[in-house]
Amino acid sequence: MISTSHTPFVVVVDDDPSVRRSLRRLVGSIGYEVESFSSGDAFLAEGIGGTADCLVFDIHMPGMDGFGLLKEIRASGIETAVVFISAHADTQTRARAISNGAVALLAKPFRFDDLSEVLSRGIKETLAARENKE
Repeated sequence: MISTSHTPFVVVVDDDPSVRRSLRRLVGSIGYEVESFSSGDAFLAEGIGGTADCLVFDIHMPGMDGFGLLKEIRASGIETAVVFISAHADTQTRARAISNGAVALLAKPFRFDDLSEVLSRGIKETLAARENKE
């Protein structure tokens, strides 16, 4: 169970405005704070990756894709858990996502329960990692 003294903060990065809107509503309905960005560059420019408890990245985006974005945040020392989402979630992409340290890869469209479960898992991983650093 996630601590009630902390409202989890989730960041979504997806180039599709309708996906961002839907995810803001869904994540908010779970009770989490949520912020969304249309590109990896916009997200990086904001500088909030280290404050998030879980990051949700679309894999296929113009410019910097989700894997490139993951590489950038890890290079800057951000260890926040990442969940990938993609309309093209084949076995090879899923294996690549997991081998790069993602909590999960959800295939669009995904079920609300699946999203809720992987976000919870990602948030727990991030909070546990932060506690271990202290």
